[in-house]
Amino acid sequence: MKYLVFISLILSSLSYGREFKIPQGSHRSYPVVTKAFVGTKMRITAIFDESAKYEFSKDSSSDQGDINKLYGFSDCKGPHLQNSARFGWHWYQNKLSIYAFTHVSGQMNFRYLSDVEFNKPYSGTIQIHPDKRSYIFNFNGISVQMDRGCQDQKAWGYELLPYFGGQQVAPHDITINVKLNESQTPVIVDIPYPNPTRDGRFRLNINSTERIPFYIKIHDSIGRLVYKSNIIQLMKDVPEVIQYDIGHKLSNGMYIITPMVILKDGRELPTNVTNQGHDKSLKLMILNQ
Repeated sequence: MKYLVFISLILSSLSYGREFKIPQGSHRSYPVVTKAFVGTKMRITAIFDESAKYEFSKDSSSDQGDINKLYGFSDCKGPHLQNSARFGWHWYQNKLSIYAFTHVSGQMNFRYLSDVEFNKPYSGTIQIHPDKRSYIFNFNGISVQMDRGCQDQKAWGYELLPYFGGQQVAPHDITINVKLNESQTPVIVDIPYPNPTRDGRFRLNINSTERIPFYIKIHDSIGRLVYKSNIIQLMKDVPEVIQYDIGHKLSNGMYIITPMVILKDGRELPTNVTNQGHDKSLKLMILNQ
């Protein structure tokens, strides 16, 4: 039996987003912002510009139809090449086309959805259907149904970023703007307080929809790891206020707090923070007296 995920793309406005760049000669996009995904729904908005046009040489023309990846998530508590759901795209026959793209028990599958235009925002929703038996992709009034590889209540994995290929690397720099429209992980962390701290003590308000291990890392302004907290177990749907005391261990200045969760397979990934857009870190000013 497979699950059902509902995916729809709707034309809408893009109030903000993160610009992903796939450099010439690369498969992967930057910046790398890997983080956990645990839930039943993902909502994105994406804009392609003219950099999405590309033509391979005659020797590689057979790869022109390969599907590139836009955004999505791994599924079934495993690697994305085993089970995942995401939107795909390619430039083929002078058209920019969107696809439903899955890996199911290691098998790659894709179905055409519709064409899109440059410099226009399109929003996508991926939602696990209550009957949990397959994926449903819907775009521009077109719906397709595809199998899913497990029967979990929720998707439990990590976000999948823009990726070029297929076999070929990007023939030139490609830019895609992607906005995540809502929280994607089970943990949301509010901004620290008091801020600035004058004695090395601060608190974090934390809400989690899952029972999950949690800790924080603190880096200084040049990116050096200067503090790592003990791991605690967050309880499901129990708001917590956690106090940290780093005393006078750190000198005065600006620091970056990164909240972390530990998935069941052992991966440690940043989680969501309140009112920070795509950034998964919190700024803390230390002014010890």
